[in-house]
Amino acid sequence: MIRALGPVLVGALYIGLALTEQGPLALRIACKAVPVAALAAWVWTGPRSRLRDGIGVGLLFALAGDIVLDLPAAWSFLVGLALNLVAHIAYIVGFSGPPRRLGAGFALAAFGFVGGLIAFLWGGLGEMQLPVLAYATAIGAMIWRAGARAVDRAGWIGFFGAVGFAVCDSLIALDRFHAPIPGVALPIMLSYWLGQWGIAASARLSRPAG
Repeated sequence: MIRALGPVLVGALYIGLALTEQGPLALRIACKAVPVAALAAWVWTGPRSRLRDGIGVGLLFALAGDIVLDLPAAWSFLVGLALNLVAHIAYIVGFSGPPRRLGAGFALAAFGFVGGLIAFLWGGLGEMQLPVLAYATAIGAMIWRAGARAVDRAGWIGFFGAVGFAVCDSLIALDRFHAPIPGVALPIMLSYWLGQWGIAASARLSRPAG
């Protein structure tokens, strides 16, 4: 608990700096990166399994995406999107290990959700239609495979983590491609970090199974 307090405090500092637009950019980026870096370290020190390896790799790509998304460059959003797409694919690989279940109900719910969101946003996506469609498909698959593992406490934590990540991305999409949402930065970061924690915790709490 004490060891986790440091990343939590640094994350709180990032939120304060970001919401007030204070402090140098390098400091904000460093503070933003610490919570996910700590989660990655936590996962990689756990027992080896397909789940651990997939989640560990995904966290590293998500960490890179966190950094890129805050850069003041025209290409930062697209590159950050691509890095987080790879993170989702890594999560899908990890979540697709044992226990292997179809999880048809989770698939229907996940792809129904992302499909409805894409249909709602489609007219405002412009040249981002295909990148966002690919990303949304990966989110749906990630939620589905996380849900298919929800047979114990670790599995349910991973599923709710996947949902948290999807909530974060949905808020970003609505704010960017539909209409600005006042005060959205705070729920975005909280749902993102809680989602990443749930995904990471599922790897650490699961029994090694391959």
